[in-house]
Amino acid sequence: MNPTQDLWSELRKSWHLYLFLLPTFAFILIFRYYPAGSAVFHAFTRWNGAGIATWVGLENFRTLLTDFIFVASLKNIGIILAAALVKVLIFPMLAAEFIFNLRSERGQYWYRFLLILPIVVPGIVVTLVWRFIMGPKPLGVLNALLELLGLTEWQHAWLADPKIALIAVLLVGFPWIDAIAMLIYYAGLQNISGDVLDASKIDGASIWERVMRVDLPLLFGQFKLLIIITTIFTLQNFGGMLVLTNGGPGYATMVPGLWMYQRAFQADRFGYASAIGVVLLVVMLALTWINNKLLKETDVTY
Repeated sequence: MNPTQDLWSELRKSWHLYLFLLPTFAFILIFRYYPAGSAVFHAFTRWNGAGIATWVGLENFRTLLTDFIFVASLKNIGIILAAALVKVLIFPMLAAEFIFNLRSERGQYWYRFLLILPIVVPGIVVTLVWRFIMGPKPLGVLNALLELLGLTEWQHAWLADPKIALIAVLLVGFPWIDAIAMLIYYAGLQNISGDVLDASKIDGASIWERVMRVDLPLLFGQFKLLIIITTIFTLQNFGGMLVLTNGGPGYATMVPGLWMYQRAFQADRFGYASAIGVVLLVVMLALTWINNKLLKETDVTY
């Protein structure tokens, strides 16, 4: 009997058990695949979200090419994505290395606990705190601190100045040690064979040399995973920008996700917003494919 016949035989014997999976698949189809399919269809229509959709073909996509705010948002999201990748590839990695190289297991535990603890705070609360920190004089904590240090010439309306608003947004979350990314790196470091680490010590390698020649090559899978996750999350996310600046001043911090939200729920142009969503989908798929092509998994054996 071939494998296909074995599979169908097993399904016939246990078909009643698979019925328990039907509600799960039904919810996935209704709340995941149907909205996505609806968005792709309505990207080619003129639709206000409630009435009858009128088919307009590629009109929404042609309009996107001349929408200077959307074009500006693409530039902004490119800068934000580049910064996000630098942050997730460097700072959580350094934190994981620091904890991993502690001699005390109790110390490792407490440092992990302290870095993970902020996860329990909702992200929107953290964003509001940063908006308060970068607020205008005299309420902004950062401006008040600069005044206390006698650096009044450095004071700015950090989130209200078109020249520096995007830079100020990039500073949010300092020192940029994402707890989830740190745990991913830390788990990767723990999976490195103790024999490999012992061999590096016998060879007289310093911690820096071991990190560069042993840890980084063996953490390639973690780097690849975090690049994909960070890329998708950054392109999709706009809640933080909505709270911090709402895309302003002007459109200095506008991102595609926020522009899509505003076109849909403020201008009732759901068809146009769907077209923006389709463009983001294509960009995410393309970047994921490029990432998989350029960052092929390397087999490192010892």
